Amino acid sequence: MSHDDDSPEERRRVELKIKNLILRFYYERRSNPIFFCDELRVFVSRNGALVAPASPDRILRMLRQQGHLDYKVTDRTQSEYTFFYQEA
Repeated sequence: MSHDDDSPEERRRVELKIKNLILRFYYERRSNPIFFCDELRVFVSRNGALVAPASPDRILRMLRQQGHLDYKVTDRTQSEYTFFYQEA
């Protein structure tokens, strides 16, 4: 018996949902760019993406590598980050 929620299509769908939520989090944080990774995880889970705890972190890194957003780890021990925004 196969698990539909383990298919490549389902993984891509979930990844896309997480990407969109992280980008929304990024734009909504413009006036307060400092955040803790737990805030990102909570935002993703409260907005309907049931995912492994490390998934938002991984996708956040991927979005930075792809040039969709920028951030810096400002306190590694506290998992504190700061987003950077380009002026239009």
